[in-house]
Amino acid sequence: MLTTNKPYYYAVIPVLLSSLIGDKYRLRAPIITFNSLCLITGFAMLGFADQVTVRYIGTFLATGAYISNWAALNCYQANNITGQWKRVVSAASITACNGLGGVAGAFIVRQKEAPRYMTAIWVSIGSILNASHLIIIAIIAAFTLYFLYANKKQRKGETVIEETDGFRYTY
Repeated sequence: MLTTNKPYYYAVIPVLLSSLIGDKYRLRAPIITFNSLCLITGFAMLGFADQVTVRYIGTFLATGAYISNWAALNCYQANNITGQWKRVVSAASITACNGLGGVAGAFIVRQKEAPRYMTAIWVSIGSILNASHLIIIAIIAAFTLYFLYANKKQRKGETVIEETDGFRYTY
């Protein structure tokens, strides 16, 4: 059991680093994007490399990035949504999508594809059910541009964001 959990033990390091850096600089979007790229790289290493060592390192990279992004996405939504019910629905949606990835994993990892599991690799990189990190990068970019625009209008006194005086989005 200890050998299968090593990537999860390692994941504590990127989670803590992502959280500390995000809190210090009050930036989540660059961290989410970085983690998404690390996850894609890790899956590519896992799926396309021939050397076992490279594939093993890819497992660590992907696991650390995946778990770090779950935490970062929860912080991102908590920082940018006001109102108890909107936050609850948002947090539940993130958790549900995260759980759907596990459900999908049960069906896409096929024994006949061992040891490479290429269907699982491709679906993990790009499926909507698995909270695709390619889609996450695009959504985060769009929200960041919108948040910059909304904050600019708020600073000029042209609008009130989230019906809360003085509220500004973080990105």
